[in-house]
Amino acid sequence: MMNSKNYDKVKNMITLKNLTNWKKLISGRKEFEWVNNLVEKLSNVPIIEMTQNENVIIRPRNKKECSRTPDCYLGVNVYVSNPYIGCVHGCSYCYAQYFKDIKDREKLEPIYVRKNFAQMVCDEISRKPSLKNKIINFGSATDPYQPLELHYRFFRRIIPFFREHDLWFYLATKSNLVIRDIDLLKGYEKAWIGIILTSLDDNIMKIFEPNRPSSSLVLDAIKSLTEANIKVVVRIDPLIPGVNDNLDFLRNMIDILKSIGVKAITAGILKAKFAMLQSKGYQQPIWRKPWYQSISEYKEKTGLDIEKVINEGFTEDYPYGYKIPPLTERLKMLAPIAEYATSHGISFSVCEMGMNLIEALGSNCSRFCACVYGVKENR
Repeated sequence: MMNSKNYDKVKNMITLKNLTNWKKLISGRKEFEWVNNLVEKLSNVPIIEMTQNENVIIRPRNKKECSRTPDCYLGVNVYVSNPYIGCVHGCSYCYAQYFKDIKDREKLEPIYVRKNFAQMVCDEISRKPSLKNKIINFGSATDPYQPLELHYRFFRRIIPFFREHDLWFYLATKSNLVIRDIDLLKGYEKAWIGIILTSLDDNIMKIFEPNRPSSSLVLDAIKSLTEANIKVVVRIDPLIPGVNDNLDFLRNMIDILKSIGVKAITAGILKAKFAMLQSKGYQQPIWRKPWYQSISEYKEKTGLDIEKVINEGFTEDYPYGYKIPPLTERLKMLAPIAEYATSHGISFSVCEMGMNLIEALGSNCSRFCACVYGVKENR
């Protein structure tokens, strides 16, 4: 959520097609050609460059909140930082899609960029010694390696700074663009990458994730990272009932991930927010696919009414206005995945789905989820 008090005046408003720094990098690299197609598709999306004048690294929850939800991946020692407000990947289920202080479509459309993000991160850590013992999670609300990163190159500066000062950080992305920075990540033990891979069936997942690279490109990126001995956690998240939760498909995915060197996965079930379920009456940014459109397309393609599944099966209240399935249903969906993964030598954890679930999964579930995985590996 953007608070105008934290920003100077708008420095620049452009459109996606005006960003040009990525063109040289993309040229001749087939694995990045999808960016060209995306820029063409969303060429008129407004980009507002903002200069932030206050902190960009925040504690997501205070100690009291963390003590009430000790299973939460955003623990006391994890701080978050996001370079963007909005993401051109445009996933329809995205939980970070509603900003309470944005009232009309005109303000909802742009992607906001913290243009001085890299400088702010480095400066803030330099003046706050306490942050040097924390994990900085880049990508808690927006993808740090969405295509805009090829233009702004924030992490070409941030990663060397973290290495120089021996700091912990975690990057979560759905993109293969992170391989641009293998040269900076290689050999650094206090960094790890979370790669979100919801399914290997692109025909289905494009309904919900219209602007991300193909699963084959993401698998190639994972392989490149593991071959460079960079720690990777694959996040199979969200699992949407009736869409990407088929156990045979998930076992096949786990087999493939193991074959390319993945040692840890984490999974979570869709957390359905009321606003998302009612999204047909809400304004949508032009870069994000509406949830109601995705479930309508999926129903037409498969006959499954996801809206009905959620309304009937997601009965348990969850913090921050979400609905999730009851524990028995969560366990039914996640236990076979956990058992299969651990039996094949892959660490399994769940993403913020309740301490009772973690206890029920027992030895098949690690308490070291994606955001703290690298700390475990360094012990």
